[in-house]
Amino acid sequence: MGRRRFLFGAWVVSLIATATSLYWSDILGWLPCDLCWYERICMYPLVVILGIGVFARKSDTFRIAITFPIVGLFISAYHYLMQIMPGVARTASCSSAVPCQIPDFVWFGWITPPLLAFLGFLCIGVCLALYRRSAAAASVYR
Repeated sequence: MGRRRFLFGAWVVSLIATATSLYWSDILGWLPCDLCWYERICMYPLVVILGIGVFARKSDTFRIAITFPIVGLFISAYHYLMQIMPGVARTASCSSAVPCQIPDFVWFGWITPPLLAFLGFLCIGVCLALYRRSAAAASVYR
């Protein structure tokens, strides 16, 4: 398994994040706002890309996948800031019927879906960086 454990970890996180967002919208009936859709656009392809990387042992998985968590980090960070800092929300516009500034739920007064998305993208990015680093180290010692 070796360095592929990092890729597998990233895939598991993307799978959990995707299943959770689908549960929230399809089972609980929560409508996603515009920024939630952009976060999903960055997360959903990772399930397929990282899954192929893990199970088909594709070597170019890092190069293909790394853009998604980086973009997702920025979108979810901005989205979270909109929700916790009212000054940011006044300057932003959201064109959907669901406002981006109001979270569907808040745990402990500060945990919202965009923060969970941010942590998911961060975890995937760290796993991909560790995968890349272990691949570079393996090629040096061969």
